[in-house]
Amino acid sequence: MKSNNKNKKYNLRSKSHKYCGAGKSAFLIPQFIFTADCKMHDIYYAKGGGIVEKIKADTFFYAYMLDDISKGNYKFKRKMFYFTMATLYFVIVSIFGGLFFNWHR
Repeated sequence: MKSNNKNKKYNLRSKSHKYCGAGKSAFLIPQFIFTADCKMHDIYYAKGGGIVEKIKADTFFYAYMLDDISKGNYKFKRKMFYFTMATLYFVIVSIFGGLFFNWHR
């Protein structure tokens, strides 16, 4: 599963790059309030590393999203919706993110 894909999966400078989502399915992923968190997650993924770095990237991503939700002045239903989406994003990147992570030692 390890590959050295440094500039293959991520073009962070591309004007069409949507930070929440990767590859051909990026257009399906809503940006919500997490765009900055997704951007940071993409930077961690582009930097890459081993399994420890991937777990850190995914965990920080989730923590940043939860922080954004807690700092926002949202009604209860909206907060629950964002919390659900943040949890869903975390589960998805934890399971499928390895396909887009820059694996190296």
